[in-house]
Amino acid sequence: QYEMAFRMQASVPELSDLSSESDQTREMYGPQSKTPGSFASSCILARRMMERGVQFVQIFHRGWDQHSNLPAHIKPQCEDIDQPCWALVQDLKQRGMLDDTLVIWGGEFGRTVYSQGTLTEKNYGRDHHPRALSMAKLMISDTMSPKTQSTSVICIPPFFTNWASTTTSSLSNTRDLIKNSPASNLPR
Repeated sequence: QYEMAFRMQASVPELSDLSSESDQTREMYGPQSKTPGSFASSCILARRMMERGVQFVQIFHRGWDQHSNLPAHIKPQCEDIDQPCWALVQDLKQRGMLDDTLVIWGGEFGRTVYSQGTLTEKNYGRDHHPRALSMAKLMISDTMSPKTQSTSVICIPPFFTNWASTTTSSLSNTRDLIKNSPASNLPR
């Protein structure tokens, strides 16, 4: 086990060195893909981990708990995740990895439909709705089986319910992705 632990630790520098990624890949993930620690670079790192056999990868994007100042904060957060999420699924598909990968996109719970705090045009928020949970299964291959040993799962929890119900301007890539995915044809 010491040898395996050493191999795992020794592989991290190569795994986390994103300088070998092509300009085309960087462009697909967006301008923040060259910024270490950004959501876009985390999406690239997630794909690289999956290429090396990691079977469960989780990516976080923090700061979605808008009890106030929702109008000012939601747009830049959507801009942070929209293109990289779309690019990750496209990248997995182009590399033939989507056939055995389940992408789950969700948040910890939903939001109320009413405003929290004083309702003004520039400053309002939404409270927690602990009995509501939204998850989006973005891609499910027809050939996936829960018993398949090579199946990978990638979980992206950006508090999906928050922005999906509050903004529509930056969702074009995501809407097309969901609309054209095999999951969109599943019975509801």
